[in-house]
Amino acid sequence: HIILLAMEDITERKQAEEILANIYKEKAVVLENVGLGVFFVKNRHVEWANETFCHAFGLTAEEVIGSRTDIFSASREEYEQFGNEAYPSILRGETFVKELELRHRDGTLFTGRLTGKAIDPAEPLSGSIWILSDETIRNELERKLRNSEEFMRLLIDVIPGLVGYWTSDLHCTFANRLYLEWTGKTLEQMLGIHLHDLLGDKLFSGDELFIKAVLQGKSQRFERTLTNVGGAIRNCLIHFIPNMEGDHVRGFFTLVTDVTELKQSHHQLECMNIELFQRTAEAESSTRAKSEFLATMSHEIRTPMNGLVGMIQLLQQTGLTTEQHEYAESAKTAGFELVDLLNDILDISKIEAGRIILEVSDFDLESIISASRKLLSLQASEKGLELTSRIDAKVPTLLKGDTVRLLQIIRNLVSNAIKFTHKGTITLQIRKDSEDEQTATLCFRVSDSGIGIDADKLEHIFKPFTQADSSTTRLFGGSGLGLTICLQMAELMGGSIGVESVAGEGSTFWFTAVFEKQAKKICAIVPDSTPTLKGGITANINDNVNQIGLTPSALKAKSSIPIRILLAEDDPRARKIVPKLLKNYGYLVDVVADGEEVLRALEADDYSLVLMDCMMPGMDGYRATAVIRNPASSVRRHDIPIIALTGNAAKQDVERCIAAGMDDHLPKPLKLEDLLTRLETFVNIKQ
Repeated sequence: HIILLAMEDITERKQAEEILANIYKEKAVVLENVGLGVFFVKNRHVEWANETFCHAFGLTAEEVIGSRTDIFSASREEYEQFGNEAYPSILRGETFVKELELRHRDGTLFTGRLTGKAIDPAEPLSGSIWILSDETIRNELERKLRNSEEFMRLLIDVIPGLVGYWTSDLHCTFANRLYLEWTGKTLEQMLGIHLHDLLGDKLFSGDELFIKAVLQGKSQRFERTLTNVGGAIRNCLIHFIPNMEGDHVRGFFTLVTDVTELKQSHHQLECMNIELFQRTAEAESSTRAKSEFLATMSHEIRTPMNGLVGMIQLLQQTGLTTEQHEYAESAKTAGFELVDLLNDILDISKIEAGRIILEVSDFDLESIISASRKLLSLQASEKGLELTSRIDAKVPTLLKGDTVRLLQIIRNLVSNAIKFTHKGTITLQIRKDSEDEQTATLCFRVSDSGIGIDADKLEHIFKPFTQADSSTTRLFGGSGLGLTICLQMAELMGGSIGVESVAGEGSTFWFTAVFEKQAKKICAIVPDSTPTLKGGITANINDNVNQIGLTPSALKAKSSIPIRILLAEDDPRARKIVPKLLKNYGYLVDVVADGEEVLRALEADDYSLVLMDCMMPGMDGYRATAVIRNPASSVRRHDIPIIALTGNAAKQDVERCIAAGMDDHLPKPLKLEDLLTRLETFVNIKQ
């Protein structure tokens, strides 16, 4: 037998392995702290890896060392391609860099950047060292940066102006789409161009002061007429905005805005404003003329109406039969209904002209509701109806607001409920909607058991001159203005209005209003005038007497004391009627026709009171009052009570009377009960 022995000298290999082992040991401490994944590979197996590399895959060192490198790849195909590209480079002693999709232990994928090189370029098969960096975050940041740059480019491109950036030596480094379109240049042509070359000698020299200023860090704004590449001359607003780095100007932005159309629109707008101003002035003049006409008509209608109603009231004091008295009462009621209609028209006119201003004063809600209910109860009782009111316990009652307008809405809604109800009860309920430290929002609900309203008519009833249908007007009367006025007044008081109704069963009208709350308790303030009831309901003579607290027998007893008063009135009918009306109540009335006669009468005789018509020829009532109140005048009593009589019943007319020095005001046509109440107040009749 022949025995062949093959021997291999492995001394050098052993020595290399020992040297490599020493390298691993010596370098391990350093490589653990580099912050990147580091691993050694030989024959596609991991011979060593630092903790950062193991942590990147969620594995331990024991699980990583000795494992094949393909376990880290997300795709076998990508792994093989990576190897086919990497190993030739490693064998050539080159550094190989490539990104690869890797898989974490939990299955999630991440992008790794791998950089490898042979440990010993002379013996590349002895092993390679690799560095792993997680590129996921960096790639995401780069993607966002690219998107951000694209977005900013898109944003700047859609800005309706020419945007450019210039270095401190006046070379362009950026221009948006509109800038390129304006100049007719490409981006490549614009980049690096000098501002002088773009503008030309004339424009550049004209803008030198602005250029110098912006290079000193001062923003500039000016207008120029520029010509675009198409030859169109445009008005432009130009901004130079410095880009500062500390105190140093790195460059500046230019923003050029084409304002040609804007200037043209501005000119057109100025023309329109002039025209609008002229039309507004004409409308205001027309509104003033209408208001003045209505005020004049109010006075002119009230004056003959005063005579008409006065004659009827005088007629009622004669020996009429029951039937005749009813006729007279109906005529008087119709007269006051006409006055109510006139008041409504005046209110609508003021609302349209925006001339209604709410007056804020302290009031006690309980007191004014009680007083109003008593008056409206007379109207309800004539139809055999019961009127009740209820204020919820949670409602604050010491408030501030316009009681005149509040009561106007309440009386209108209650009067309507009475008008459209044949039997049953009318209920006024007041609830609290909301409340804070300063204000309270209240809801007022007026419910009836009347004829109700069809559902398809509800949306129309708050419009001017509108009722549920034409038969309503024929059957019940009315102008259709009342609810419109209520709507406007409620909105003026910060609230709203509405209705809930079922035809044949009844209706509930409601409105809300916002009031200030009083800081502390005050005495109740009750309106000192007896309001005209909606619908013109007035009582007969005995009722009138009872309302002022006097019985017929008491009046006869008082008539033995002549109480002398002076009536200043230019209407001859009123000069005849008023003295006769008041004679039965113990008053002797002297009459004069103008202010000068008033003064002569007050200089010659003593009077207890003056009834002063304001609108008289010659010296009117206002001027006459001023003379009476003047201590230097010759009248016998400068403090004599003066009650104004006027056909203008608006609040500003009342205020004018008081400002002139008068003590009170009565609108025409005069109501006998109101007149007697005022006289009782001011002359203090005593037995």
